[in-house]
Amino acid sequence: MAVAREMALRNHNITVVSVLPLKQEWLHPSMTHIQVDKGLLDMTMAVTATQTSGFARFGAFIDMYKTLTVGQADILEDPKFKEVLYNPNNKFDLMLWGYFAGDYFFGIGEHFDCPVVLLWPNMAIKSILELMGNPLEITYTITTMINMAADSTGFSFRLKNVLANGVEAMLSILRDKWSKPIYE
Repeated sequence: MAVAREMALRNHNITVVSVLPLKQEWLHPSMTHIQVDKGLLDMTMAVTATQTSGFARFGAFIDMYKTLTVGQADILEDPKFKEVLYNPNNKFDLMLWGYFAGDYFFGIGEHFDCPVVLLWPNMAIKSILELMGNPLEITYTITTMINMAADSTGFSFRLKNVLANGVEAMLSILRDKWSKPIYE
């Protein structure tokens, strides 16, 4: 919202499509907010996954990631979203996409013949690095599956980080598997 608000302050017309309610102070008079039904998206799973520790954390991340990956496809069927998508009067110059777990929305840039800017306010993860064409940063970037408060020095930390990156690689494969029926 900080990027969208800044663009609105510079006299751009902004349409925000979100599953979350937005605070009035985040909006600008030139902004249109369309809140769509969140479908299967359950953000409490994300909170639970980040608060879980040990091996249970990996299982919680897998459950969360599947729910988010599959659940985002529900948004494509939301009537409010379809109105934005299929209204012939809608013309967009730029799409800002707050990436979370699904790639379904990247095609919308093509639909509107506009570039897509990926907003990712977190550490790099395998799926994001693949989209950008960047190499994995296993040895020096802490993966999201490791507690940020953990001691990030020494061999044991680096070993945990490499193993966690292996789980991220598995999640990337699973994401493709879970998404395939939706794309078909």
